[in-house]
Amino acid sequence: MADYSKALSALTADVLSGKLDPAAALGPEIWVENKDFTIRTTLWSAEDKSPLRVNLNACSRWELMTFPGITAGKARKILAARDKAGFFASVDAARRAGFTGAAK
Repeated sequence: MADYSKALSALTADVLSGKLDPAAALGPEIWVENKDFTIRTTLWSAEDKSPLRVNLNACSRWELMTFPGITAGKARKILAARDKAGFFASVDAARRAGFTGAAK
């Protein structure tokens, strides 16, 4: 447990000092909009809906599967490519991995 505490303290110190950016591992935010999948923007109004927006560098398989043509298997392949690369550098990189949605 002492090793864990030392590692956590060192990590915290690096983040707070600016030596380490915790968001760097996620890559850039690449937002895409799914106009075919709308979500309610408020709980009390069924008519007030907006297209689902997802960040390709942080989305789940389930979010990818809301896009037309993306099956569970295709979503797994896209996420495997993202994991292998660390993150997608652009929408084009996601498209090369099999993403077929449109960029916002």
